[in-house]
Formats: sequence, structure tokens, C-alpha cells
Amino acid sequence: MGLSAEESQRRRDDERVKYITKHIRNADSEEDYVFISYKSDDWERVLGDIVYKLVKVYGLNVYFDGDFNGHNPLWTEQFPENMEAKNCLGVLAFIDDLYTQSYATLMELLYSQAGCQDGNIGYEVVKKPVIPVYIGQISNICDTSDTGLGVGYYDDGKVNPHAAAEKELFEELFETASESPGILKNTKRPYKKEKKLTKQLCAAMCREVIASIGANDNLYGAGVTLEDIVNTIKNQCGATVFGSSEVTEATEPPEPTDLSDPQPITIREMIKIFDISTLKKDSFAKLKILSPGGNKALETSWCQSMFALTWQFVMNCLKQNPQYLDMAVEKHAGVKFPPFIGKSEYESRSEEEQKKYKLIEGVPGIADCYMFRHLGQYGWLTTLRARIQDFELNMEDYVIAYEKPNTEASRLMQAFYEKTERKSRNNTDTDRKPISTGTIITNEATTYKYTYQGKEYRAKKLAEYMNHVFDLLAADYPDVVEAAADREDISFVARKDDVDNGILPTNKLNYFIAKKEHCVGNSLYYVSNRYNQAQGTAQVEKLVQLCGADTFRLIEKPEPNKKSTGEGDCV
Repeated sequence: MGLSAEESQRRRDDERVKYITKHIRNADSEEDYVFISYKSDDWERVLGDIVYKLVKVYGLNVYFDGDFNGHNPLWTEQFPENMEAKNCLGVLAFIDDLYTQSYATLMELLYSQAGCQDGNIGYEVVKKPVIPVYIGQISNICDTSDTGLGVGYYDDGKVNPHAAAEKELFEELFETASESPGILKNTKRPYKKEKKLTKQLCAAMCREVIASIGANDNLYGAGVTLEDIVNTIKNQCGATVFGSSEVTEATEPPEPTDLSDPQPITIREMIKIFDISTLKKDSFAKLKILSPGGNKALETSWCQSMFALTWQFVMNCLKQNPQYLDMAVEKHAGVKFPPFIGKSEYESRSEEEQKKYKLIEGVPGIADCYMFRHLGQYGWLTTLRARIQDFELNMEDYVIAYEKPNTEASRLMQAFYEKTERKSRNNTDTDRKPISTGTIITNEATTYKYTYQGKEYRAKKLAEYMNHVFDLLAADYPDVVEAAADREDISFVARKDDVDNGILPTNKLNYFIAKKEHCVGNSLYYVSNRYNQAQGTAQVEKLVQLCGADTFRLIEKPEPNKKSTGEGDCV
């Protein structure tokens, strides 16, 4: 059971799945959405054939587990949080025999009916609307083999470190559902007796939960259109779970991003084509906002990330009219993480939540105000559009100009960082001090030898090599470090609070089980130490290329076939 490595990779590479992933909403989002519940084996039909069109054509806002790199040990924390959120207005369940025999999808169904609590009404259990979409037959399953609930190993032999947490959550849901009239009538007794969830019992429980919901059945197939499913969603969840659609039909995957055309592009068009690869090529495109409509005060300078672009534009707006702040606060009153909070609310929040906000500085008339800043590359583009709407500006008055630099490695960042490079060239060996040197071994036993700006360094372990090179580059290219933390292909650099608060995608977050903290300017970063030699040296090379550091050279490294003993490589 479960996807093979090849099938998992095919799902990750599917352009339709990438498109949906880019548009995921979650508990921290401002928009209403529906929770997608499906069995991973059905991914191609569910995500590729149905959800992709619902998102692209009809503008449906969705949440689903987008971690496709192996098993997600945090799923028992993530799915309850995102289903229980007040802006999750329902569950779209894609049901067939595979779905009913999975303890994971059963837990999602049970949680929708017996797990969500509303603090505004005395923490009573509330039921989320469920829209069943039948993508296959529902049989009377007689398979008495174990579903794997609470088992310490997955079917592929990998350890399941959260098996106990899964079993504990299931027991809680089972007890609540058992006490609720009409949810589990026939199956609660067999499970209490055996304390084992077989596929036969799991399927019977699924059928009981679905029957207790009483929702309209949607038999997806011949004679049933997506329009029928859309209408059911609107009837059960409301129209607010639908945003704006981008195309009239979605028979083809999204076109690949291309920023080679130097002409300005509207914000709406940028949203249509934007993905990680937009700013992921051999170098970043420079971006800035122009106002053909004549509001020159809101135009920005050139920026190297969507974060910098959006932040600068919002600050320009607030400088022109501080009342924009009141407008945004009023429109987002009551959300978990509003775009702006004052000092008193900031101080009342936990340390982890405070890290999600950044103090607004240099804006006349606005003091002790903080703006939410953890949105990633995707989120900042949609946030730009949201702030324009909050401030009641005309979207059509603004366009994004971009410039794609020469991608030759030796001139990679020349157009972006001339000032920084001049400063770097004027530095001498005596005044070049890395931010945190770590332990750099300088005896003959070292296995990594490299030069930078004419000075030779040696390091015995890969971790020491990666951390020290990061420090050398961060001292000369601090702006590039900020940009590198947002890149998908550079996985060994991340902001400290993005890791500590679990904001990163799970596949990148896993690299930071082993890490070291660094300070760059006023910001804290982690460098991951979880690589083998080939991966680690490749990651360093990517950062070197991004910085355009022509004077860096790796001269010696261990033999490629050397087995890691903990002395030369990261864990």
C-alpha cells in the first residue's frame, strides 16, 4: 500500500500538482477554503483530473498535504490544525475502496465530525460539512489484514516515529464519535473488543461516518460535470471558498514561467505564471513596481525577491496615507494572524508568534506597529494583490517590471551587487572576518581545502566546510543570503524563525534536524548539516554561483567513494 518511489517522484513532477501546491491555503491564510481528503494512490485522478480544474477554472481555495517527499511525520498535527481552522468551511472527500481501507483518511473523516472544537461556543465539538465525491465503487471489504494504525513501520519498511501519536489521536476521535449519536453504531463494539483496526473494520467505519453525514452524493464520471460538484460545494460550504478563476478552461497544464520578455507585466498576469522557477534560474530577475497611472510615490526601486518588492510597496503606501493601515486592520479583524498588529497585541503573543512579525520602521505617523512577514515567495505575490485591495487602490494602475541578467557564471550577480562587490574588492585579508568562524582545522589532516579572495582555508569535516563558506559569503553578500533562503534549489540555508516555527515545506524542514545558527546583519539563519559529501559540496557551489564569487575555489575534497564515518561528512 502506498506509492512507490517512482510514483511519488512522478506526482512531485506533475505540472498540475505543482500548480495546486502553489495555490494551497491553510489555517494562517486569510481566505476561506475546503480541505481535500484523498488516498495517495488516487492522486492522478483526484489532483490531476479534478482538483486542478476546480482550482484553476473555478478558483476553489483548497488545503491538502503537499509533502510528497516520503512520509510526513507531522501530519497528525498539521491536518487537525488546518481542518479545525475557522476559515476551513468543509471537507471534499474523494471516496473509493482504497479510501475506505486507509486509517489516515478514516481519521480525517472522524476528525471532521468529532474532532473540531469552537472556542467561541464553549469549545463544543462542531461538525464540518463533508462533500463526498465517489471516484470508484464502494465494496463490502472482507480483508482482515492490519491497516497499519499504530504500527512502528510503514509498508515500505521505513520507521514511523509518530505511530504512537497516530494511535492516540485515533483513540480520542473514536471515543468522541462513539459517544455521538448516529456516527459509529455497528463498528464501535468490534473495535473496543479487538483494539485493532483491520481493513475490513476500517472500511465499515468509513461507510458509517459517510452515511451519518447525509450529504449529496457526487458520482464523478460519465454524465457528471465539475459544475455539479461546484454547486454542491457552494450549497454546503458557501461561495466564499471560491476565489477568482484564472482561465475559462484547464485542459492543459500551466505554461512554464518565462521572464525573458523585458516588457512590464500586470500583477494579475504575474500571479498566473509565477512559481518558484520564476526566481530560481541561474540568477534572480530584478523586479520593481511601476505606476503607469501616475502614482509615482508608490513605485519601488529594483528588488531581488517578492518579499522585498511587496514590503517596499506597502511601506510606500503607508508613507503616502497612514490611514491605509486602519483600512487593512478593519478588513482583517478577527483573523489568527492579521497583516498588521500594534505593540500591545504583539507583546501579548507567544515568542514563536512574535517571530512571524517585523517592526515597521521609517514611516511617519506609524509607530509600534508590526507587519506579518512569513509568507514565502508564493505568498508575497498574492499579499501584494491583497494589500492593493485592502487600500482600495486600482490594481490596473500598477505593473511589475523585471530584468533578467546575464546568466554567465562569472558575471552572475554583477548587475545586482556592484556596490557589495566594490566593498569586497577593497577588503584585505586582515580585515575580512567571518561572522562565526566555527572550528576550522588548519593542519595536514584536513580533507577540504579551498581559497577565497586569495586566502587559503582548510576544514576537516563537511559541516565545518559548509558553515565556514557560508560565513565568508554572508560577510560580502548579505542580500544574497536573504534571497537564498527563499530558493527551492538551495536547501541548506533557511531563516531561523522559518525553521523554528515550521513555516518551511516539510521536505526542506527535514534538512534542519542537524543545523548551526548564524547571524547575518540583524537576522538569524540556520545552515543545515544533514548532507553527504556530494550533496553538501553541490549546495555550497549553488550559493557560490548565486553570489557570483569568482574568487572562490574548492581545491581538495575527500574521495567520492569514501564512506562517511562522522569525521568527514555531515550526519
